[in-house]
Amino acid sequence: LVGVGLGLLFTVILFVIRYSQVKIVRHSLSGSTYRSRVERSNLFTQLIQSRGDWIYILRLQGYIFFGTANGLLEQVENRLSDPAQQRPHYIVLDFKNVTGVDASTVLALQRIMQLIHTYDIKIVFVALSTELEQRFHKDLFIEENKELWQIFPDLDHGLEWCEDQVI
Repeated sequence: LVGVGLGLLFTVILFVIRYSQVKIVRHSLSGSTYRSRVERSNLFTQLIQSRGDWIYILRLQGYIFFGTANGLLEQVENRLSDPAQQRPHYIVLDFKNVTGVDASTVLALQRIMQLIHTYDIKIVFVALSTELEQRFHKDLFIEENKELWQIFPDLDHGLEWCEDQVI
């Protein structure tokens, strides 16, 4: 019985270690390289192109738990503190390929919200499942911080809003 318990414990530890090494960010893009499908005039297109780095897009994937959530937080922190890149004005988190989250994800997102508040950055949540949206409304989307975040049904609508703000 002790051997089975220890075997189970080691299996869980190995799973956590291996799964935390999986990249939670499927793609990291900017508004210069990835745009909404809205047709814009040449002037607006050039303006969005020149200010495309104002939009930082993270397309997430898989199940986000304490190991991977911390990696997401570190990636955002690294991007905000990188002197070689222009600081973004908008961070877009695409949850389309996210299968679920645990409580530590909410804590990591709260930390990201604190960071963006200090830098006067807006965060855009896109493609949240109904379950995730309800959970985030309970724990993350506080009415007093409403100016920090936006929610859109898909990446295209979220990018369109960001591009309108850039213009």
